[in-house]
Amino acid sequence: MAKKYLHSIELQNFKAFPEYEIINIEGKHAIIWGVNGSGKSSVFWSLYTFLQCAGKAADDYKKYFDGGDQDLKNIFGGTTAPFVKLAFAEKDAKGNVLPATKETFVLDLATDTDTRKELIRSYYLSSEFISHRLLLNFSNFRNSQALNLWPYFERDILPFFSSKGKNLYDLLKEFREKINTETTKALNTMRDDFNNGLQDLILPLVKVNTGKAHNVLTEYYNDNLSEKKEFSQLDIFNPTLLDYTGSKGKRAVINPEITLKAKFGRTAATLTDINKPHIFYNEARINGIALAIRFVLMENRTNKAQNNLLCLDDLLISLDMHNRRKVIELLLSKYTADYQLLLFTHEKGFFNEFQRSVKNNEKDWKAIIFRETPIDKNPKVEEKGIQTYYDKAKEFFDNNEYEACALFLRKEAERLLAKVFDPALDFVWRSDLLLTLGDYVGRARGEDKQDISELKKAVLNPNITDAALNKIFDDAIAGLGTTIPEKKLKSHIKSLKQSIKTMRTNATTKDKLKVVLDKVDAATGRTLNPAAHFNEEPFFKDEMEEALKTIDELRKAV
Repeated sequence: MAKKYLHSIELQNFKAFPEYEIINIEGKHAIIWGVNGSGKSSVFWSLYTFLQCAGKAADDYKKYFDGGDQDLKNIFGGTTAPFVKLAFAEKDAKGNVLPATKETFVLDLATDTDTRKELIRSYYLSSEFISHRLLLNFSNFRNSQALNLWPYFERDILPFFSSKGKNLYDLLKEFREKINTETTKALNTMRDDFNNGLQDLILPLVKVNTGKAHNVLTEYYNDNLSEKKEFSQLDIFNPTLLDYTGSKGKRAVINPEITLKAKFGRTAATLTDINKPHIFYNEARINGIALAIRFVLMENRTNKAQNNLLCLDDLLISLDMHNRRKVIELLLSKYTADYQLLLFTHEKGFFNEFQRSVKNNEKDWKAIIFRETPIDKNPKVEEKGIQTYYDKAKEFFDNNEYEACALFLRKEAERLLAKVFDPALDFVWRSDLLLTLGDYVGRARGEDKQDISELKKAVLNPNITDAALNKIFDDAIAGLGTTIPEKKLKSHIKSLKQSIKTMRTNATTKDKLKVVLDKVDAATGRTLNPAAHFNEEPFFKDEMEEALKTIDELRKAV
């Protein structure tokens, strides 16, 4: 079966959509933004609901349309027929959709037959849906508890995994419902079917790869999500499986236990036991472990030759920008080849930053915006190409909207200059800082007060070479012994050496930027500042052209 990609999603009278709407994906990856309540998560759940029907009993889908507790119709949809339609199509070698291969599948009041077709079942078996609850629920353990992951698995993992074509959560639910009505033989069969699926699921969390010292989870976390210069060994400690006690009519369920234990150190050779990881690790590390578990389980069950969606709904809201960037880099480097990514977010800053991250591959991506509308109306959906602030400025320029052009040029200038003195852009996400464009230019020039100290003047002396400075530090380190105080001193000297190296590199960057910074300063006074304030002076095309050229020079320089 040739690989097909999600082409479009059609919704009517479903969750946030009382009327008909089509969202065109066109076989690309997509970054989707909308404020909370704008309807973007309804698209996430429409995909999930449709594909999950592939693993449910024939009539189970009707609960989504029957007016009961799990009904997903929009309350303002009235008698409009509810449905979800998914279209898939093949692509050529250049990534262009082949229209003749397009195939549409429907889930509605009348039938769920399409959900059992081969293509949909392949998506069901290999696609992933991960929401923000993944990280929130993983941290929801009391200090007095051991880190038993079973509640986390039950809520956030079992619903997305199957064994022999049956959903693990549904197998568990059936076991619980029939615990006091089935014969012992039938109940044992149900229990064993579930346990076999659970054991297959957690196998990569406990097994050690051939030729590697640690299990798959440990290797994945340290390779992709841990902090630099530290090592964590992560193990599932003696997992127990589903069981029951008592005789028919008085039976009670014994839930599995999947206890996570850890060891931590600066290297793999210097590890200390951590009995309660949720107490020892900070939020960023705990979130990293949760993501590592989820991605390891995902990779273990994915058939990469099949059709795979990876849908992430506000997954990174509890991470700071430093850790978000790690996850962005992980997604882009590891998963874009084998999955079609759909990222949903309500944070405009993350939406913009992600667009900048994929700008070099923009032909493979779509940006989709959900505009908030009255609750009884469809969300307004805008489909766009990947756009940076600079792209938006050029668009406004082409439409002769010069004030708007200047505002987005100003945003782009501030973003670029921020990267000079804060490459990770961590400060951008702090609410207690509000800098002017003049502040950015000054910092990029090195005019902040800290940069005029006598020590920095000496360090930045152009007559002192990098080689000469390195020799001073290396000689000092070589003269130290192996006592604990001397080892600590070595570490401090190495840190100081790295700081000075960074300072000198930044100084070189500032020198190279001097000419373009002068141009930015001039553009700030002529166009970028006036556009941000009450001003009746007209803006002229030639001035805006010059401002565009200046910010483009800054983009290239930075």
